Amino acid sequence: MPVAAEGCHLPLQSKIESICNDHLARMAAEIGRAAEAGLEGARQDAAAETGAMVRAIAEAIRRIRGTEDSAGALAELAGSATKFCRRAILLLHSGGTLIGFRSAGEEVSNGQGDLARLSFDLASAPAIARAVESRQAVIAAATQASISEKLWSHFPFEEGEEVRVHPLVLRNVVIALVLVDGAAVQSAAVEALVMTTEAWIEALQSRQEQGAKWKLRG
Repeated sequence: MPVAAEGCHLPLQSKIESICNDHLARMAAEIGRAAEAGLEGARQDAAAETGAMVRAIAEAIRRIRGTEDSAGALAELAGSATKFCRRAILLLHSGGTLIGFRSAGEEVSNGQGDLARLSFDLASAPAIARAVESRQAVIAAATQASISEKLWSHFPFEEGEEVRVHPLVLRNVVIALVLVDGAAVQSAAVEALVMTTEAWIEALQSRQEQGAKWKLRG
């Protein structure tokens, strides 16, 4: 009797398994379609984001190339860089001394007049010094010891936050540095703007030198 009773349930069990398998198959198909739709949406979003990034970089480059002198190009660099970071701080470099020039973005401190009075030795800012020595971008943790007490006191930094230091090099000499920070820094975009600024300042100076030669010949 027990065996027969168990046997009576086999057709029902098979039917239940068949229904479950059918549902699982349809569920898997629906999940696959949803995943494919999600991937396609992600691809479209990525393409749109990339397109917006390219347009923003192109616009920033046009603005830099629209300036008429080196100071204007550096100022435009600082302002344009904030499209790709939270804050940009541009320092001039000469003979081992760093001088505040322009800041833009969130949490900038004081006015530009106060920034112009900011001056400190390169030796007091090892992270910035590495960028000057290597003529390459440097990523550092912001501390009073790494970026100098003077810069730290002038701008609000969080201990240990990531700061990227991009040098501007003209004829193998670092003439300025732009410090950028923030949670979502687009380093490649900032680097593109730095290289554009370097090339544009070189072009402006070459024009001036050529103009001076023509005046001497005249």
